[in-house]
Amino acid sequence: MNIIALFSIVLSLMVITEGCMKTIPPDEVYISSTLPYEETDVPEEMMTTLAMETSTETEKVCEESMCPAWTPYIEDPMEIIEQDGCSVPSCPANKLPLGQALYAESEILAVDPSLEVFQLNPPTSLVQYDGASVMDHFGIICEDKTWKITKYPNGIMDFTTGATHGADGSFDGKKTKVGIMGCT
Repeated sequence: MNIIALFSIVLSLMVITEGCMKTIPPDEVYISSTLPYEETDVPEEMMTTLAMETSTETEKVCEESMCPAWTPYIEDPMEIIEQDGCSVPSCPANKLPLGQALYAESEILAVDPSLEVFQLNPPTSLVQYDGASVMDHFGIICEDKTWKITKYPNGIMDFTTGATHGADGSFDGKKTKVGIMGCT
């Protein structure tokens, strides 16, 4: 009979102890470990906020820091302006961008092997240009420390024949080293 009484007492103590543990908020419970408990003056919410702010902070890097300055590549009236902290080519109001490049420095193959230079056709109107930057319009990127064109919205024109090629977007994605950029 002692065993039954002892079992009932132990079971009652377990139920009471479990009930007491549920009344203690989890933030106030100290669980011992092999490391000593350290108190800080900074609330936990503040520590989380600081960590989030520093992890999402990014530094803007201008492509020009990896590529040469634009000055040798532009002709009047094109100018260099500051846009988002970076120097970029721009045309004055009511002017449209255009450029020249060499087939030898392009992934675009010449229709006639005797052709050396081609023109990046300008937008057909200010409406088509729609205030885009020269960089965006021609998809200019910095690659291997060189400025390269990747978009040809109105195709290219052979100087010798005057024929336009790639106006259908078939040259988009092909890279061409920037030759001379200007405005018309």
